[in-house]
Amino acid sequence: MQHSRSWTSSFALDRRARMSDLSRMWGVTPRALRFYEECGLIDADRDRRNRRLYDRKAVDRLQLIVELRKAGVGLNDIREVLSAEGDAQEALEIALGKLEARRSELHTALSAVDVVADRLKTTRPAAAAAA
Repeated sequence: MQHSRSWTSSFALDRRARMSDLSRMWGVTPRALRFYEECGLIDADRDRRNRRLYDRKAVDRLQLIVELRKAGVGLNDIREVLSAEGDAQEALEIALGKLEARRSELHTALSAVDVVADRLKTTRPAAAAAA
């Protein structure tokens, strides 16, 4: 599922998004939204019926959270990226650093998979050797 919607194409700039809007837009569960709120990653206001309402800043932060989570970046690293949001250049550098670290982890894991696969391809199973 590709999330190419922008806040402005989906919501009026003065409108706040409901939990159901964000769940549909970004493919996250309401529980995940509550969890991100509990962790301090996003903030929500409440309406008179005590339903959560998210402003543009929360939606933008959620978009970044979702994208970084899809890339396998952990919540502590995401928190670090979001903590630099006042300085866009610093936030960008931190995010790119986290993504590069993730790429390195995946490269190492893929290399390990290749080594094991190659070893298994050259080793005869015990049952075949006994036959």
